[in-house]
Amino acid sequence: MSKFKTKEAFFIALGGQAPFVSFFIFGGYVNSLLGSSSALATFIAGLLIFVNGLVTNELSKRFPYYGGYYAYSYFTLSSSLSFTTFWTFLLFNVTYALAYLYGTAYMLTTYLFHNDLIAFIFSLAAIMILYSSGRKPTATYAIIAGSLELAIMVFLGLYLLYLSSFNFLNPFEIKGDLSRGILFAAGIPTGYIVLSSIAEEVEDSRKVIGKMMLIVIVIGTLLSAFDLYALSALNVAVIDALLLGLGIFVFPIVLFTAVNDGFLGVMAYLVSTTGLLKSLRYGFGDFLKGKAGFFSFFIYLIIPILLFYMVGNNFALFEACGYLSLLANFFLNAMAAAALLRIGISRLIRKRAWIYQLTISIFSLISNVIIVILNIQSGEPLLVYFFMGWLIIGFVISSIIEVVREIQEEAKKQ
Repeated sequence: MSKFKTKEAFFIALGGQAPFVSFFIFGGYVNSLLGSSSALATFIAGLLIFVNGLVTNELSKRFPYYGGYYAYSYFTLSSSLSFTTFWTFLLFNVTYALAYLYGTAYMLTTYLFHNDLIAFIFSLAAIMILYSSGRKPTATYAIIAGSLELAIMVFLGLYLLYLSSFNFLNPFEIKGDLSRGILFAAGIPTGYIVLSSIAEEVEDSRKVIGKMMLIVIVIGTLLSAFDLYALSALNVAVIDALLLGLGIFVFPIVLFTAVNDGFLGVMAYLVSTTGLLKSLRYGFGDFLKGKAGFFSFFIYLIIPILLFYMVGNNFALFEACGYLSLLANFFLNAMAAAALLRIGISRLIRKRAWIYQLTISIFSLISNVIIVILNIQSGEPLLVYFFMGWLIIGFVISSIIEVVREIQEEAKKQ
């Protein structure tokens, strides 16, 4: 099986980030919360995510394996914490992908189908057909769609500024819940994580993975912050801004790119989940017997249908899945920071301390924990209970696994 080259790895990471559709769904939500300060929230979130990327860069050089954060915690932290990381990573992958799915369906409902069910069915069917086409077509599709979206994001920012007659506002005038705004703004440059899950499928992964992730974080943050600043100058919702002046020829191209970007984002997380399931061989053996791709496909087919059947509203599902995925993301980054901190402390004990590793891991650990706590306090109780319940279930399962292993070891000694 051929491995992904550097260019393909970059566009897979970009696809996981899906900056164009992230600007629509995550950025649009942030703009509704904060207005002119949405660009500031996006920039702050981008800085936090960049530090998290620096942590992941260090870890990916040492552990270029399937599973990303699960592999990092497995080789550095306790087995119970590593399973909790796997459990949370699974939640992140699924909910973040579903945020893209429902967000894209919401755009299609608004502009094209005017029916939540039809938009949802169309989106899910298109994604599954594209994913079923195989690895290489998916990578090629990522390159084409990614290149187009970068160009359109630059154009869109300039065009929105033009529509506002270059009305420059003060981005430091905070008008809403900044912590919640930062949480959702972090959804824009977050998708780089998918690349860490498939490290074994990338050529020269020790050098390529971290570098591509950092580049994607910077590009996604700057373009989205620029577009959101331009949008705030118009003082209209992102949905209305596109209809305001793009015209009959430009608007379909922008909509097509946004929808394709959403599809690409979901496919990237399908690939990421497959890599995560493959990583269970660390500590659990190959009990999936090469069926990780099938299980991923099944998960992303059944869960979206069940959730839509229960709720029936694409935007409400986007908001719920987006909130859960971003809480899980910051929790994962705290675990990654703890893994790097463990490595840094070990080097310190051996008097070979790398101050850089210690610094970024401590900053990342503290900032991610603070953001998780702040957003748990301000979140919808039902979603907070679900997230906390998910973590508790993960700890319970890990405890059961530990007990079983201890019994097996005692049996071997006898």
